[in-house]
Amino acid sequence: MVFDGALMAYVGMRLLDGGVPYVDVYDMNMPGTYLIHQAWYAVFGMAALPWRLLDLGVALVAGWGVWRLLRPADAPAALLAAVGFVGFHQMHGAYAVGERDFWLATCLVLATVGVLGDDETRRPSAAALVAAGLALGLAVAIKPLAGLFAVGLAGVLLLAGRRRAQGPGALVADQLLLALPAAGLVAAAFGWVVARGGAPGLAILVDELLPVHTRLVLPLGRQLLLLALEPPSWLLPVAVAAPLLVGPGHVARRTALLLGVAYGLVHWFWQGKAWDYHLHPYVAFAWPAAALAWSLPRPTTSRAVLSVTAAVLAGLVLTLQAGWTWVYLKNDHVGLLVRNGDDLAARLRPDDTVQIVGDVGSGLRALVAEGRPMATPFVYDFHFYERADTPEVARWQARFLDDLRAAQPDVIFLSVHSWPSNAWERFEAFPGLTELLEEDYALEEETKAWRLYRHQAPATP
Repeated sequence: MVFDGALMAYVGMRLLDGGVPYVDVYDMNMPGTYLIHQAWYAVFGMAALPWRLLDLGVALVAGWGVWRLLRPADAPAALLAAVGFVGFHQMHGAYAVGERDFWLATCLVLATVGVLGDDETRRPSAAALVAAGLALGLAVAIKPLAGLFAVGLAGVLLLAGRRRAQGPGALVADQLLLALPAAGLVAAAFGWVVARGGAPGLAILVDELLPVHTRLVLPLGRQLLLLALEPPSWLLPVAVAAPLLVGPGHVARRTALLLGVAYGLVHWFWQGKAWDYHLHPYVAFAWPAAALAWSLPRPTTSRAVLSVTAAVLAGLVLTLQAGWTWVYLKNDHVGLLVRNGDDLAARLRPDDTVQIVGDVGSGLRALVAEGRPMATPFVYDFHFYERADTPEVARWQARFLDDLRAAQPDVIFLSVHSWPSNAWERFEAFPGLTELLEEDYALEEETKAWRLYRHQAPATP
């Protein structure tokens, strides 16, 4: 368990130990993610096999959802779309296991299936709408930006209802069946934060850390370049054209697919980090939207061209996804992270307190395995360096230094890996940390990947 899986396992461990969310852990993930990981860690801890099996199970559910979403239009194309989406997730290997954007995308697909069913000319059952609402609520509790999709899906439900000639009362009832479970689940998740005493901490993070976090974005040109390097992005022209040109049936379904593609792109660019897993919501809808190109009720020249283009792009994307899967399998980056964590664990004494600064995906794995919390609530460091001359960043640097001086951890473990920089030079933007290490700590050991500092007792006068 590495990358964000280790980070969220650490959060789960701290919460189970009585830690207060957003007070004892400074992290911008939302309550839905916390609750999932707290429950998971309570049962399985850091066990890797159950974690992988969970991810595989979610992948199967997600693939089933994509297949169900497109099956009424074209069953073979639906199967291809399901394979395409699951293949995208699997191609990133351990890096994407259990990623919250993958869970979010799965929830959005399942919610859409609940709203549309197998036949959009029939009114969905109350149970299907309630299940769809719960899926939307979980998605919003994981990342509130999903509320945009929820509003859009409510519009799709209204569109389908009007095309079925439902009366005003039935239209309102369907909207309530979708909205109330979603709102209730979101309220319950944030109510849990209030009950645990985390509301003041969440308010501080939203007011102070969130602005720093949201400004840590890559230039638009680089985002576009990195998007173009993701194979499913090549499906975009067909994913937009097919729902518009393939008709005349399945109006609500085609509208929902366009909604999903549009939201997926907003999801990617709004976060601005160009991290691979942020593309999951787009891919979940781009594959079935592109596969609609083979649902041609009558062959025209334009639709024939669209169908051939979609076939060529789908074949190319599947090939590239398989190639990327092989690259990730051959890449030893995960092994490097595991070894870095093992290096830290081997050098800690039983009673050592420790603070990791840098890539927590490796070090936290070691700490969680030993049930050892970090000395301060800070779990990552990337918000310390970019725009360090701004008051917001300076405030968080000062807060971190104050917490370090108060805790005086026995060990400070610096990793060269962070984001967006993987270089030691990033610490030049945080001179206060360098001064603290020089005054109170001694460099005990270093490699190309990490440096271990140990606290030194003040010299006797």
